[in-house]
Amino acid sequence: MNREHLKSGIALACAAMPVLSASILWAAPDLPVPETITGQVSAVLQSVLVFLGFRYVRKTSLPEGLALGYFWSFVEPLATAIPNKAAVEIGGVSYEPQRVRIEIVMPTAGDSDAEPVGLDELRASVDRLPEEILDTGEHGRRTVRVRRSTGTHGPEITIVDVPRTLDVLERTLAREVGAGNEAKLRKLGDREIAEFSACLERSLKEQRGSYFRSSVTVKRYQR
Repeated sequence: MNREHLKSGIALACAAMPVLSASILWAAPDLPVPETITGQVSAVLQSVLVFLGFRYVRKTSLPEGLALGYFWSFVEPLATAIPNKAAVEIGGVSYEPQRVRIEIVMPTAGDSDAEPVGLDELRASVDRLPEEILDTGEHGRRTVRVRRSTGTHGPEITIVDVPRTLDVLERTLAREVGAGNEAKLRKLGDREIAEFSACLERSLKEQRGSYFRSSVTVKRYQR
């Protein structure tokens, strides 16, 4: 099995995840599970599928595998769907595709000039942004956090996201390092997050669509 065949199979499986979640809710309408929770679980399962797939085809580090899982299950479907729409409707407002951006936010490195920001604090900050639903077409509806603004040519909107696979990376490092080694954990965490970010940026550059390079950014969080 080569990488292209696997990528097609993974894409199909990922596309089926939102449908599976919706089917569960349809079959059991009284199930006390909010739609946002099923969306989050679906996104994590998609990331795991991609991560395991790429680990099977070629050896990748944990940060690379988790970054690829996040990219192919979340970033790629959005960044492919948005520029192909005549108008992107989010929260009842229509935006021109070029006015919709995606911002992937990462924790601040411990050795940076800025005050370090951990994953929990970062996620809490992003979770304060308004939550909206975006229909990606074949990949289903996604729950996203957004930041609205007004540009020179009209309303603009930025989808702001913290990769959920970073939680897996953080827990894995904590288990490997053990308790009482905060300095070592912080140093390893900075290195792994830098590798995760670099893999995301490479993946963006490898895509053919100009939207990936012009409208999707990976940045470290600043207070």
